Amino acid sequence: MVIIVSDRGDAHVDAVWTGLRRLGAPHALLDLAALPCRGCVTIGHTGDSGLEGTVASVDGPAIRLQEASAVWWRRPRPYELDAGLSPPHAAFAFAQLQEAM
Repeated sequence: MVIIVSDRGDAHVDAVWTGLRRLGAPHALLDLAALPCRGCVTIGHTGDSGLEGTVASVDGPAIRLQEASAVWWRRPRPYELDAGLSPPHAAFAFAQLQEAM
């Protein structure tokens, strides 16, 4: 699984998407702007000291992080935090997303 971290508005995404599809390589788009308002991230530890998790948004299917073999990071959009968060809570939410990513 190749995770494409970008957004549909980037013209390069279409070319990468098409190339991966032609190769038969599983792939998914992760638009960071969907987080956390329109999506969620879950990360946990497995019993064998590994990590497992998912990133899900309303814009597409959940991505199982343990299935990822590569990430293509191309000008991701910033996270969309809830406008109702106080500045300290917004800073905390932003920091947690940064660490998770």
